[in-house]
Amino acid sequence: MSNPHHPLASVEAKVARAKEHLDAFNSEVQSFLETTTYGFITKVYEADSYIQLTYNVSPDAPPVRLSVLAGDFLFNLRSALDHLVCALVRINKPTHSCSGRAFPIYSDQEKYKASRNEVLGGLPEEIKAVFDGLQPFMRIDGMHALGILNTLNNRDKHRAVNFTVGFTSRASFVFYDHFSNPVHTLEFNKPLHNGDTHRIDVPRQVKAGAKVDAQGTAVIAFLGSDPWAGQPVGSVLNPLLQYVELSVLPRFRPFFS
Repeated sequence: MSNPHHPLASVEAKVARAKEHLDAFNSEVQSFLETTTYGFITKVYEADSYIQLTYNVSPDAPPVRLSVLAGDFLFNLRSALDHLVCALVRINKPTHSCSGRAFPIYSDQEKYKASRNEVLGGLPEEIKAVFDGLQPFMRIDGMHALGILNTLNNRDKHRAVNFTVGFTSRASFVFYDHFSNPVHTLEFNKPLHNGDTHRIDVPRQVKAGAKVDAQGTAVIAFLGSDPWAGQPVGSVLNPLLQYVELSVLPRFRPFFS
């Protein structure tokens, strides 16, 4: 938005800055993964028909800079939403300081009701109703885009966002006999992270000392116990930007017409 006097100018500028940080993050993730080495240690327990699979990666953790870039993205995107509320307040009160006003994001409906009229003070019910329909408590699986944005942004204020290097859950393994003939193909449906060890049942054709080829896509993934833990970071962060640009801002633009 080229007009600095447009009421949404700072909102658009914050979103644009968030996009710059996200592009930088995605680029550096790709560069990091291209210089990372991966390996699998397999031990075949022939008598019991299973293998012990251990995944190793070097370096064993992503650089902290990636967490900083992700945090900058989260901050600017979350800040854009607060700027949006201020712009809405100033439609009828152009000199309002916007003190105490913010874009409410709540996973708890009762807490939202308790704060709604305070953080959205000065806005007509028609506009408040739009905020009502954007709250994370409307989704029970914990994967609402605004809920993820708010959680990750709040955490980043106090500590680094925790990432790990891993294979996607679409990793596959081909086992060969001593004559280099493939004897078994395994599709692994769990995320693999550095140091992970798994016991996997295999047919008796897989013998001790079997050669193993692994295929899969290496990713930077979230650590933790959140619903998005183990997912590639890009598959979580990129949709946050899309949601704000395509599902949040368009709902409020008509109020500035």
